[in-house]
Amino acid sequence: MKRGIIIWALIILGVIFIGYAATKVRFTGNQILSIEKINSVYSVKIENSMYVPNELNIKVGETVEWKNLDSLRHTVTSNDAPLNSAVINPGENYSFTFEKEGEYDYYCMLHQYMRGKIIVK
Repeated sequence: MKRGIIIWALIILGVIFIGYAATKVRFTGNQILSIEKINSVYSVKIENSMYVPNELNIKVGETVEWKNLDSLRHTVTSNDAPLNSAVINPGENYSFTFEKEGEYDYYCMLHQYMRGKIIVK
């Protein structure tokens, strides 16, 4: 009987400890920006003929994925930086990994009023 109580007490303490440790992991460290941040992949949505967000700060070596959620075709294009997607049809994606620091301005070749910027530090 005494042995059973000890085993249950250890199990309960273990569950409490695991819950505490999981909470510490969840709330310790940098602010979580998105699920993609955990994998060093950021998401930019293309919707309503806009890039959302239209400006994003990332680190060298991280990836941005543009997801076309719009009903129109779009591109991710820059004049002086390496961004040069093919046409991104509705439902398709384009991704790019940034290997150098800098500011990367981009636009849509089909809708040139659409503008965005990636800042890599």
